[in-house]
This record gives sequence, structure tokens and C-alpha cells, in this order.
Amino acid sequence: MGNHILPIPGTKTEAQANKPLYNITLGVWNLRQAPTVNLFIDAKNHYSSYGGSPEYNITKYTYSYSFNNSNDTNNINNIILNPAISSTLKIENIKFDLIADNLTRGLTKHSLEDYKAYCLLNNREYYYIGTQIGGDKENKSSDPNTFRNINNSSMGFLVRVSFELLNTKTNTRYYISKYFTPKIKTFTRSRNVYTRYTEPRY
Repeated sequence: MGNHILPIPGTKTEAQANKPLYNITLGVWNLRQAPTVNLFIDAKNHYSSYGGSPEYNITKYTYSYSFNNSNDTNNINNIILNPAISSTLKIENIKFDLIADNLTRGLTKHSLEDYKAYCLLNNREYYYIGTQIGGDKENKSSDPNTFRNINNSSMGFLVRVSFELLNTKTNTRYYISKYFTPKIKTFTRSRNVYTRYTEPRY
């Protein structure tokens, strides 16, 4: 009995059983790298004094965030189309929307009231942020990371990438959108705050 070669599903013939019918990269588009949200942690070291050298009391932390919007060249160049289809498709009307839920570190639902409700994902409310937002709470802990429990690396942020694909041969337009978890790049800034009392405090 001789050897029998069976074709693998998705391949050409028995004689070419290890050669796929389609050997080009799958998919339509992706990002070269995840969007980046900058987190600024401002540490205020509070000192007080009454007739003597200042004594350290406590450090308070506040938070603010910034994000490069769709007008940024790096964001536009971050979109990559599958080379198999890019010759007939043109990207237009790109938008990178930063959204945050009300559990984002340093933010409260009260601080988000000035922002437009955006969507409901997995029973969590998200608000449209734009490019910048500041926290309205202070952490009175010695460790800024204990301000709240972070349940994922994005700290409640998502970036919705959307754009139109124009077929240059047929003038057909396709609307594309997808949510991405951003990278968080942290910057810590520190300054001292001195308070001098005219009367002793007990």
C-alpha cells in the first residue's frame, strides 16, 4: 500500500497540499501601536510652621490627563491598511476620540458632568473627553497609586478610532470604527507648599 496524501483544508490540490489558497496577510486595518494617554501626577508636599522651621505634614496628589487628538500627524500615520487592498482604498475623515468612565483615577462623576455622555459599554458609562481633563479629587496618601484600585492598565480610558474608507474605483464609502485600550505614560511633578501660622495649632 502506497502513501496517500490528503489536502489540508484551504489548500490547492493533493499535489500542493501544503500551499494555501490565500497567502496574503488577513484583516483590513490595524494600528501600528496603541494610542497614548499622558497622565500627570502633581504632588504637593505641605509644610507648616509656627515660629520655627517648617515641618512636613502631608503630600496630596491631583491628576490630569492629555491626549493627542485626530489632528496629530502621528495618529494619522498610526493607521495601517492591509497592502492587499490599500491600492484601491483611501482613508478619509479620521477621528481619535478619548473617552473615560466615571471610575477613572482622579475623576468622579461630578467632574465628568461637564462632558458629553458618549456610550454604554459593558454596563459602564463613558464620557467624551476630547484632549484634556483634570481630576477634582486629592489623594492624601503617601503613595499616589493607592488613590483608587486600578482594575485595568487603561485606568478607565478607551480610544475610539473611526474613519471612512473610499473605494477609488467605485466611489463606495465604508465607515470603520473600533475601540482600543491606550497606553498610559506617567509623569510626576512635585512642589512644596509652605504655610506659616500666626497662632499655634494643636
